[in-house]
Amino acid sequence: MDWWTIPGPRSFLDAVIDDVREGKSVFLVLPENTPGRISQSLKEALREDFNWETVSVVPGVSPVDLLYKLLVPNADPRRLRSESSLAGEQSFQRKLIWIEEIPAEHWAAWSRFFLEYERVSRAVPESRRSLFLIRMIGPAVAPKPPVAVGLSSLRWDGWLRRNDMQLYSNGCIRERKSGLETDLTAALVAELGGWDPALCEYLADFELYKLIQPAQLLAQFASERDWCFEPGPYDEKAWSIGLWQSYLGKQAPHTSFGAFLLGERFLKRLLWKAEIGILMPYIEEKRQALIEQYRMHIKLPYYSKYGVINDVYDLEIGMLELLLNKSDVPSKAVLQFINNLKLARNQLSHMTPVDRFVLLALCRNAEEE
Repeated sequence: MDWWTIPGPRSFLDAVIDDVREGKSVFLVLPENTPGRISQSLKEALREDFNWETVSVVPGVSPVDLLYKLLVPNADPRRLRSESSLAGEQSFQRKLIWIEEIPAEHWAAWSRFFLEYERVSRAVPESRRSLFLIRMIGPAVAPKPPVAVGLSSLRWDGWLRRNDMQLYSNGCIRERKSGLETDLTAALVAELGGWDPALCEYLADFELYKLIQPAQLLAQFASERDWCFEPGPYDEKAWSIGLWQSYLGKQAPHTSFGAFLLGERFLKRLLWKAEIGILMPYIEEKRQALIEQYRMHIKLPYYSKYGVINDVYDLEIGMLELLLNKSDVPSKAVLQFINNLKLARNQLSHMTPVDRFVLLALCRNAEEE
């Protein structure tokens, strides 16, 4: 699944596209490890409006000279070259120029160029005016984009929506041995992936029994990114290397970073959130099916500490276990399954992830259905 087709990421691209169509050059302020294909997605969306060009900054060459050399090679050499003359060159017009990255030592010169070009290019009709898309990433995030009417700055932060990672994880994982295992895997990958699609892709390949003990997986992922964690504030440097994002209205650490900062408690909360959304409906579905299957052997009324139960469908899974244990009708395997459903429900009700042996036993049972 292409990350940039997911609703939240797509809304970021749409904001870029809208600014370009309003005649603005756009600075894309991105952290390291931003998902790829952003330039391809923008190129595809704007191909009918502009001719796409990709330019790499060359050390020691001024912006005007570089753009003349690459994009207007047949320009009259006798003509004085400037931002104004460049904007007026017919062969330069109606282009959308993607600049992958501007090294920090060249930023001042390019910043002056963008300001001057924005001013003089207003004389060119919008239908023929060339614009720029500038990818600012990693160390280049620190300089502030210049400000002008025809310049826009969009920061990849806070664009993800609530269900984006669930949708993406569903597209990343393969089908497992049962529907329950598949659903649990997708939910775990989405919760543990946080807001990082690369982490989502990484986790999607692991089996369920590894995902429910994720600390080592997250440490390995951090190691592959050469991250060395230290306690500290969520500052711009930490954002630029991918340690935090604004997500669902608050500052959220990368899951690997959160595990370092907050430890087991942080991971247990994520596991619980993933499991409760899948297992509670599953437990209720199985409770109803067991009642249908064994209702002739269930003797009512049932006297509980909450009162008298006369309707068989009001029996909770623990009560059902007690009554069926007395009937000697279900097999030991069925009674063990009911016990696992009860244990899972009780643990989830106390905001605790399900014991891994219980969880895996439920998945094995689902394979046999």
